[in-house]
Amino acid sequence: MRAVRAVAAIAAVAVIATGCSNTARGVHVPQGPTASSPGTRSGTAPVAASGGCQLDVVAQICATVAITGAISLTGSGRAPAPIPDSASPKVTCAQLATLNDGGSKDLGDSIQGVDGHEVMWDASFGGFHGPGQYGLADVQFYLTVDTVAYYPATGSSLSITVGPDFATKLTFAQLKSSDGAGAVSGNLSWTCKDPT
Repeated sequence: MRAVRAVAAIAAVAVIATGCSNTARGVHVPQGPTASSPGTRSGTAPVAASGGCQLDVVAQICATVAITGAISLTGSGRAPAPIPDSASPKVTCAQLATLNDGGSKDLGDSIQGVDGHEVMWDASFGGFHGPGQYGLADVQFYLTVDTVAYYPATGSSLSITVGPDFATKLTFAQLKSSDGAGAVSGNLSWTCKDPT
């Protein structure tokens, strides 16, 4: 009987340790005025910037970020590409450039180890039409550095260009912090690597 209880206790701890929170599975659920389900499933946690950009079983984004203002940082890293819920995990980069979930698309992801910080972002499109250029009127956007979120406000600008190979560039200016600490400007861009 003790052996059965011990096995049950170990199994309960394993369940708690491996799957009870979204962050344990590598899915970030944003907090703040634009919080919503990220609509991505990566299956793995974000990868530290020191890992380079290797191929993996799901498409990978190889991102570079530069931010100035309330916080300044520059760096790069990789993460699983944001894959729509309706897509196969083996979706290619070219397919990601055109896929959407009923007209909407979420380009949220994160990279760790950027000048010692974690950088997360979410760009939720209401009317995604594939490769092209988008602005603030087309997307809800926020950026988080560690625990401080930055959102568009009066005077902010945002430009997002999605290429046919899912190479993407986001340029933003005067995003205001959620804690009143100031604003940030900068850019975030990535290339995409097809799954193995």
